Amino acid sequence: MLDQIILSHHFFQTNNSLHFQSAHIFKEEFLLYQDKKNGPRPNRTYGGPRYFGGYSDHLPVFVEMKSN
Repeated sequence: MLDQIILSHHFFQTNNSLHFQSAHIFKEEFLLYQDKKNGPRPNRTYGGPRYFGGYSDHLPVFVEMKSN
């Protein structure tokens, strides 16, 4: 897993009311295709010079935050 979520220094100041709750991979069916050999894979836009018309070669990541 190479994707990262980066938070600025300001986020960690003590007066911030938001706190990290969880991190997830957004893995919905419409973002995937079924590779015969490897199973579900991200439906990428390009594979070398070939255009496939998908969204990305990575799945989006996101965090859930909780307020005090």
